[in-house]
Amino acid sequence: MHQKKAMRLVIILCLSLFPALSTGIQSTFELLIKRNEFPMFSYQQTTVTAGTHDECATQCARNPRCSLFKYEIPASQCTTLAPDRFNWGSAEVRKAQESVYAHTDTGWCPVEQGYIFLRDIQTCIRVSSTTANHDSALIQCGQHGGRLIILSDSNKWEMISKMTLDPLVTGLTVLVRVGADDNTVSGTYVWGDGRPVNGSLWSSGEPNDPNEHCVAISNGALYDIPCTMVVYFICEIHK
Repeated sequence: MHQKKAMRLVIILCLSLFPALSTGIQSTFELLIKRNEFPMFSYQQTTVTAGTHDECATQCARNPRCSLFKYEIPASQCTTLAPDRFNWGSAEVRKAQESVYAHTDTGWCPVEQGYIFLRDIQTCIRVSSTTANHDSALIQCGQHGGRLIILSDSNKWEMISKMTLDPLVTGLTVLVRVGADDNTVSGTYVWGDGRPVNGSLWSSGEPNDPNEHCVAISNGALYDIPCTMVVYFICEIHK
C-alpha cells in the first residue's frame, strides 16, 4: 500500500462584523481579524488606487470572482483577491494599517466560523484547522449546517481540484477528506448526494485497498483512505 501523508494546515480566520457600507452595496463585508498568517489560499490579485474602504469594496463587488479585498490606508491602495489555490506552504503577514475583508453575496455563509464564499460556484467552504476521522468530520461540518464537500458537480470539481494543486511542493501528498465513500456497497464509491464517483477523478492506481472506504483529495485527484484515518477535511454549505 502506498504511503499517505497528512500535513498541518494554517487555519484561516477569526472574523467580526464590519459596519454597513455607505455605498449601499447589498453584499455583506466582514473585517478579518487576522492573527499571524494570511488565509491558506493563494489568490489572483489586482491592485488599484482607492480613496476609501467603500471604494475598495465597490471594486470587489464589481469583480464576479472577488471573495476578499484588502485596503492599505497610508497608500490608499485597494487589492481585490480571487481565490486560486489552497496555499499549503507559505504565509503572508498583514502590513500595519492594512485592513482585509471577506465578501459574501448573502447572509447565509458563516464566515465567522472560517468559511469563505466561492462566488464562481455559489458555495461556502471551510478547510478544517484540525484533523479528524470521518465521523468526527461529519459532526464538525454539521455544526454550522454544512457537510463534507461533494464534488459530483463538474464545476465544483474543477475549482476545488485546481485549488489542491501545489507546484511548489514536489512529490508531497497532502490529503484532505471529502464527502464520498463506499460504505453502502464495498468497492462502489458514491458522493454524499448519491452520485457515483467518476473513475477519471482517481489518482493513478486508486482506489487500491478494499479496507479503505473513505475518500480524500490531493493535488487534483482522489485517494481512498481509511475512514478512521485522521486528516484535514473540507466542509461546504451549498445553496
